[in-house]
Amino acid sequence: MTGFFDRVLGQLGAGLTDMGNETNLIQRFAGCLKLVKDAIAELKEELRNYSFTGKEEEIIYFRDLAPKVYSQLFYYMKVYAVENYRRFISPERFRRVLQEEMTRIDEFYGRHGELVQRAPGGNSFWDDCLYTRQGYGDWWVEKEVMYIDEDFTIGSYWVAMNLANAELMRWLKAQLAELDRPVAEDARDKERKGKLLWTANGVDLVELVYALHLKGCLNNGQATLKDTMEGLAAFLGADPGKYHITIQEIARRKISPTKFLKSLMEELQRKLDEM
Repeated sequence: MTGFFDRVLGQLGAGLTDMGNETNLIQRFAGCLKLVKDAIAELKEELRNYSFTGKEEEIIYFRDLAPKVYSQLFYYMKVYAVENYRRFISPERFRRVLQEEMTRIDEFYGRHGELVQRAPGGNSFWDDCLYTRQGYGDWWVEKEVMYIDEDFTIGSYWVAMNLANAELMRWLKAQLAELDRPVAEDARDKERKGKLLWTANGVDLVELVYALHLKGCLNNGQATLKDTMEGLAAFLGADPGKYHITIQEIARRKISPTKFLKSLMEELQRKLDEM
């Protein structure tokens, strides 16, 4: 199952990267949402025809693998809805919408904080409850659960929502920062901002900038991580968020810790081979 999942996840990542070239945000998010739903449909089909070798493999799938895809579903559902709503409201009303979404995330952790803390696993009792389809308990979930059928577990849902909320919070903060930018800017700043905006994943930005910092590419290697991260993020109109935590999460990846840098290298090599 792991091999099949890795193939689906790789194809999804490549598709989402390609969609990043779409300048219309509504079309981009709608396209990303379709790609994620197609990937989930593939996983469900494979899961219906697959028998886990034992409880341990089932727990690994629902705890460590499936949430990586479902988190993208929850994330793109929300950003598509918020971005679509932006077209019909004033900037001030949009600001309140962003703040309301941030409050919703805080409320999610208020309701589920203890259980989300147990989500990483390691306890056989909780692993059985949360990551097997024979798990038990009277759980409260959000409206996104309508996309989850019997081929899923409540633990996967919480892990996926945790990942989605972290990515969504970065996006919400970036949108608020954009609204807070001073109106009076010189023509050069307006031109630069209009041409260079980071539109890919926020985690990918942290991975890229951290690599540049480690390589000493700025100020002859004398720039601090804080100056490098915040400076480049601001230049690209992005919010690096709690990048120290993000770097730790990248380091803990079990599959391809530097997947974004690897994708850049592969894309560059492909283009050079075509020349």
